[in-house]
Amino acid sequence: MAGIEHTIVKRTREAKAMFEFVTQRATHALEHSRRMTTQLYTAVETGARQELAHAKQQTSAWLSELKLDAAYQLRVAAETSQRQLTDVQHLAQQQLHQAQRDVPALMNEIRAEASQSLRTAQVLSTAEWRYVSERVSTDLRQRQEAVTRTFDDIGARARRTLSDASTNAQALMREIAGQGPEKTLHRGFALVRDATGRVITSATALDTHITIDFRDGQRAAELKGRAQ
Repeated sequence: MAGIEHTIVKRTREAKAMFEFVTQRATHALEHSRRMTTQLYTAVETGARQELAHAKQQTSAWLSELKLDAAYQLRVAAETSQRQLTDVQHLAQQQLHQAQRDVPALMNEIRAEASQSLRTAQVLSTAEWRYVSERVSTDLRQRQEAVTRTFDDIGARARRTLSDASTNAQALMREIAGQGPEKTLHRGFALVRDATGRVITSATALDTHITIDFRDGQRAAELKGRAQ
């Protein structure tokens, strides 16, 4: 037991010593890392500042060059535009002078063509008017003749219709006259009237004094008794 305890104590001391050694080494490593990190950060910051300063210098130089180039390009463009504007004005003046020289001749040509067209139109209009007048006169004459023939036909048909109607009316009047009361009386019938002259057609008439028409005269009569 004493040997085991001695061994445990020994191992414990060795472990403690090892832990202290590891802790010391870790502390040294941590300090070294901190120093290295600080140095690296300082170096990076210094390099970044240097690069930034260099970039500012480069940017200023580039901006200066761009400004100079832009000013040059602008001056060249202005000169080119001025030359082109001068050329355009000169060309426009030339075309205007040419147009001023050409316009009178062109107007004379247009007037001549217009006069010729007007004369041609007048001649054609006169001939066309004569043709139209002749056609209208012919059509009017033909229409008048057609209307006259139509009226003649209508008059003839109207006269025939009137004659036929007159003949039919006379025949109808003769037929009506042949079917009057007088013809009925000749067949043996009699016509009975009341005191006022109205025809009596019913046996229930209230008037007792009547007149009977025969084919050859009238006779007065008196009704007696009741109708059966």
